[in-house]
Amino acid sequence: MEQLETFFYIVIAKDKMSAQIHCTDTYTFSSIRNEDWNLDLFTILLEKNKVIYGINFDKIKLIINKKIKKEDFPITIANGQPAIHGKDGTINYELNTSSKLERTNNRNFRDVMRIPNVQVGQKIITISNPTKGTPGINIHGNILQPKPGKTVTIHPGENVEFAKDKMAFFATANGQLCIKGNFIHIYPVFEVNETLSMKEGNLDFTGNIVIHGDVPTGYVVKAEGDISVFGMVEGAKIISLGSVYISKGLAGQRTGYIKANENITIGYINQGYVHAGKDLIVEGSILHSECVANNHVLVKKGSIIGGKISAGASMEVNNVGNPLNIKTEISFGFDKSKLENKKLLLTKKQELIETLKKLTLLEEKLKEQKPAENHKVRITLLRIKNSFQNTQVQLDKVNTIINTLNSQMGDMNQSKLIVRDKIYQNVFVTFGKYKRFINEDNYYVQLRLIKNEITMEPIME
Repeated sequence: MEQLETFFYIVIAKDKMSAQIHCTDTYTFSSIRNEDWNLDLFTILLEKNKVIYGINFDKIKLIINKKIKKEDFPITIANGQPAIHGKDGTINYELNTSSKLERTNNRNFRDVMRIPNVQVGQKIITISNPTKGTPGINIHGNILQPKPGKTVTIHPGENVEFAKDKMAFFATANGQLCIKGNFIHIYPVFEVNETLSMKEGNLDFTGNIVIHGDVPTGYVVKAEGDISVFGMVEGAKIISLGSVYISKGLAGQRTGYIKANENITIGYINQGYVHAGKDLIVEGSILHSECVANNHVLVKKGSIIGGKISAGASMEVNNVGNPLNIKTEISFGFDKSKLENKKLLLTKKQELIETLKKLTLLEEKLKEQKPAENHKVRITLLRIKNSFQNTQVQLDKVNTIINTLNSQMGDMNQSKLIVRDKIYQNVFVTFGKYKRFINEDNYYVQLRLIKNEITMEPIME
């Protein structure tokens, strides 16, 4: 052993993860006598230096067998096993959270940003738990504990819930995704605190939109909820699946368009196109515009002058027309788009009924051919039965849509036009297919359809 230490010594790395064997200047191949040196002696040398793990005995054998030259020293003779530290928990976004729009050749130049929209029940983020890691061991046989990974620090905020079993965050409301610090929020309202400009561009949002300013010409604002504009709308498009509120009015310049599936409340309408799924309520006047309301039109303080105004149920206004006798058209009962749609559906319904009749006749003829004895006939009968069922399902759907349209188009016998002040000459009033031309000025009147005739009755002032 002492002779071995004359020629070799061990150097331990500072991190105690490796050990090298060095040779002294006196070492030569002639120094080695195979009968004196063996693995046990080298093992004792290593143990004396407290090296007990990760020893490379193959390299020791090469030294004993004179396979390693003096100039090849030092030789790494032992290696520890490093600890594998745990991995941090991860956050995986299930949707695009960026407000940047992809630039395409056909992109509207006013489309400058996108709102990260989220639907109820939509998965927003999936997270994973951190791992603990794997212990290691150094050359002295000491266990090295790994560092555990860090837990994800993100929490559900407004309108967001965390499903522990799925390790995911879900939206509990439609709206705008917003991540602030370590919290995820879904805001049902998207607000613009000034007149809409190229800073925001066109808007398309799943919740409500509130604009504290004007909507200039050329912009498009869409929302699955309500849209409120505390200003004026020019030649822009406002489209809502809910209701629309415009504090000032629509200066449409013959291009402005407002559509809502529910109610529209507005200051005034000038040279615009408006379609309300239910009621249209106007504080001021409607001038030279085309407006449709499936239920009621209420003009609180002003007049209807020029253009075409249609209501499904009733219309109430101070004045209709003006002293210049500008042509003004008032109609009741339905809008043309619903009538055209109903015609198409009735044609489709008749086609489906004829198909059912043909399938029934064909089935009866095939049954006369003893299907129990003919495999091809049985297969054909099954196909006919399947086609009959599919056609019946289509017919039921068409009937449902027709019934819905009938309820929306209303009863013209209940429709009426109430003029609180004056209806001027050159006004056309239509109830379905019945028309009446107003050829003289009238005050404080009500027009209704009674027994297929449009009547005009006085009302109390």
